[in-house]
Amino acid sequence: MEGRIELVALPPKEEWTRPLTHQALRAHDQAHRVQSPLNRLSHQQQESKEATSEAIIHRDVFGEGKFKLVYRGQYIAGPRAGQACVAKRFKPGQGSFQQQLNQDLHVNDMAKYIIDAWNAARIIGMPVHFLVPELMVDAGGQGRHRLVEPLIDGKYRKHNNNTGWVNRSQDPWNEVMQALSHFSYHYCRGSRLLCDIQGGVGHYSYVITDPEINSATKHQFGPTDLGQEGILKFFATHQCNGFCLPDWMWPAEVIRCPAPSWVAPGQPRWRAPHRR
Repeated sequence: MEGRIELVALPPKEEWTRPLTHQALRAHDQAHRVQSPLNRLSHQQQESKEATSEAIIHRDVFGEGKFKLVYRGQYIAGPRAGQACVAKRFKPGQGSFQQQLNQDLHVNDMAKYIIDAWNAARIIGMPVHFLVPELMVDAGGQGRHRLVEPLIDGKYRKHNNNTGWVNRSQDPWNEVMQALSHFSYHYCRGSRLLCDIQGGVGHYSYVITDPEINSATKHQFGPTDLGQEGILKFFATHQCNGFCLPDWMWPAEVIRCPAPSWVAPGQPRWRAPHRR
């Protein structure tokens, strides 16, 4: 059907559904710690093949979370010139800019790591794309940094949060994103959980922005990391669906909800809108 994509249950790639080794997890954390956040982000942007971006940002606040203010804007130079964007700025009183940026980048690095593994495992027939923000500074001489990323078009969805809340509305993307959270726990051997998942349908992928990580070590990923308590709260409300594999790890402290029958590989699960 034109304008729609059929998501099917594909045969999962076994090598990508195996949990990471403890050595690999330690190596990932060590790689994050050895470089300053500003230097690392600047180096990544300099290595990018894309031209330098510039944007105009509106002064009025468009939205806000617990730790960030969000502003609407538009790219005026670079590969996305003419496209709408959002700029996020850390709220004052939550620590130094360097500290907040480092925590944000740590979450982003781990989220991308998990999402890349999810895509490689081919759980669904459509990739999930994580929006990596670009660091920009005000041109007016104030030196205020902002994290800028493309505005997600169409319907914006929030699927869960870091305290166990789950979106129960009749939207099939909710099932996929709950499975992604469960996959992250299994893939990271019970030491991390990707949560606070939100985003929308892009041109050829589902786009996620600004997630959080709950870890076995509370606050390892910043103040929104609620630790083991946050992980257990997710599983206290999680119900496995057709996108969760039956052998994925589950915390011993929580009784596992009966999983539905696994959909045979190659069989359609549901149709999702391509773009709204």
